[in-house]
Amino acid sequence: MNIPNFENCPVVDKNGNWTPVWKIIMQQLISQLQVNAGTSGNVPAALSTSKILEISQDSQNGTYIWDKESNLPKIRMNDGIFHEIGII
Repeated sequence: MNIPNFENCPVVDKNGNWTPVWKIIMQQLISQLQVNAGTSGNVPAALSTSKILEISQDSQNGTYIWDKESNLPKIRMNDGIFHEIGII
């Protein structure tokens, strides 16, 4: 999901309307949320096992993805490795 960058400028004008910059930010944010967090919840990125290994060192703890080769969800833990999430 691509979250728009924060802009350090007024959010609303003197009439309480979004400023042009923040109107664009909110449109982008809502669009991303609609694409990635549909009625079924948040949709994780589906990546190959090799891509998961490639991004593991640059990802933050708590990042979750879908391993499209093993067909399982994974989450990056404090050890820097994506681990399978147990499915009931």
